[in-house]
Amino acid sequence: ITTMTGGEVFNPGDTDALAGVFAHIDQMEKAQTEKTIAEQLDNYRPFSLIGIVFLTLATLCFYGLRYTPW
Repeated sequence: ITTMTGGEVFNPGDTDALAGVFAHIDQMEKAQTEKTIAEQLDNYRPFSLIGIVFLTLATLCFYGLRYTPW
């Protein structure tokens, strides 16, 4: 997989080889990255509208639109 993508495999056998691997990694070209801000996605509007409708219906049922048979 690494040869197909142009990558390298580092498999040190002992601690000295591990130090050599870290030295090789330090000498590699650093990738340039850009700082970006995450886009906010607010999906609260449909839920809040449904909640307001239910709250209004409950208020109407408690204070005047209830069925009283007498």
